[in-house]
Amino acid sequence: MKLRLLLGLFCAALANGAVRLPALLSDHMMLQRGMPVRIWGWADAGEAVNITFQYQKVSTVADGTGKWQVFLNPLEVSGPSDLTVAGTNTITVHDVLVAKCGLPQASQTWSRHGQGRPFGAGDCRRRLSQATLFPGEEGGLRCSTG
Repeated sequence: MKLRLLLGLFCAALANGAVRLPALLSDHMMLQRGMPVRIWGWADAGEAVNITFQYQKVSTVADGTGKWQVFLNPLEVSGPSDLTVAGTNTITVHDVLVAKCGLPQASQTWSRHGQGRPFGAGDCRRRLSQATLFPGEEGGLRCSTG
């Protein structure tokens, strides 16, 4: 009896049809400035999905498998801002920065000791410790762990 109840609750949760986002699109994320930004997720097939970020509002409809995606126009350095995704439910992603970021450039950036071999984890940590946000931007370095 308890198993049937749990199975029924599980199936009801799957049939909910709520708009969902991948774990990568989460609070405190950083978006690259000057490039189109892909936002994607899942919803019920045929469900209308509305995305709002800064001054942009984009709408789409989930396909037959429930997948949807939109592209925001290139953004300028800004933040923090909220990204809102609305369908039958609403998800708000908080504290989103738009910035230009990168690792220091050097002729041997992607090789170890100039030998053309892939760099190791220690090299990666050292290079990330040298990473900076470009002038005029605040908030420090943000990395995705998702």
